[in-house]
Amino acid sequence: GTAFKTKTLVGDNVRPIVDKLKFSSWFKDFQENDNSTSGIENNIKEYGGKKRKVWLTLPELLNLPPLPEDHPDRSLALPLTYTNGIQDKGHLFPDGIIRHVVELGKTVGPPLEFFPFYGHVVKHLEEMDAIYNEQKQSSEHIDKRINQIRPTATFEYDWRRPISELSTEFHEFCNNKFPNQPVQVVSHSLGGLISFAAMREDPEKFKPGGVFVGVPFGTGIQYLEDLHRGYYTELNRCRQFTPKDQFTFSSHWIFFPMEKQEVGDSLLDVSDEEDILFEADKSSIGKASNDISFKLSDAKGKEIEVDFHSVKDWEDLEIGIFDPIHRERMDEETIKA
Repeated sequence: GTAFKTKTLVGDNVRPIVDKLKFSSWFKDFQENDNSTSGIENNIKEYGGKKRKVWLTLPELLNLPPLPEDHPDRSLALPLTYTNGIQDKGHLFPDGIIRHVVELGKTVGPPLEFFPFYGHVVKHLEEMDAIYNEQKQSSEHIDKRINQIRPTATFEYDWRRPISELSTEFHEFCNNKFPNQPVQVVSHSLGGLISFAAMREDPEKFKPGGVFVGVPFGTGIQYLEDLHRGYYTELNRCRQFTPKDQFTFSSHWIFFPMEKQEVGDSLLDVSDEEDILFEADKSSIGKASNDISFKLSDAKGKEIEVDFHSVKDWEDLEIGIFDPIHRERMDEETIKA
């Protein structure tokens, strides 16, 4: 049920490349709701392998057919249940790399156009791997100094899960695919954090090092707007990521500052200020701005002290799911969870 390809290499000294990508995975959903932790294999057997793609597809982005944003078929939430201290995985699982996306509503050129997302990178690595295996099977000498041909593999993962868990899975993936071999990593964004943790855990395995592109090694509150108002999809037709769903994503919480000095003046009370350059309580994420004259500047206001890892602070400040607007839409069971 997966759309990606991996390759096994045994008894070779050529170091492989493992491609590690953020938001790289499609999600598929078992049509029956199963919150067990017995594994994908058992679920496929029980439900006859019936699956449907739920992320990322054009109908989901455009909300066709129209569904309310809190409809179960639109939810990407993780279960708020735990087994032996580990959050259950639910019925969604990664199912391949997002290779291309569709660009809509262009003012110049074709109104609908495909362009590579991770497709060009994955294609290049797969071609390299195919050439390597052809040369290996034909017993030809592989001169890696000249053609740089190496075995490759792409690791897909559930980007909603805890970083520590994903890092362990990545480490195991590398050991299984390339036993007794050093591995070099190419990673982007969240993938860099996952692979970096594995590299620190086993520096000998990852001795060749890695290439990190756009990796957020520092903390910040970039996910606060997502968790407070949600993420709007293209054409602003719907929110695929609602605050209620996003609060279940364990991966979000690693980005929030742990220390007071890290928060700094990133959260301000601007109630008494004038000339605020944003619309309060309205998400701008995922929305294109037509105002080319808009420029960011330092906001003025009263600094708000907050511990982002304290439930009480979120509740006292009425941010995220504790905003009265969201609480009105949730049942008591969800609120307690």
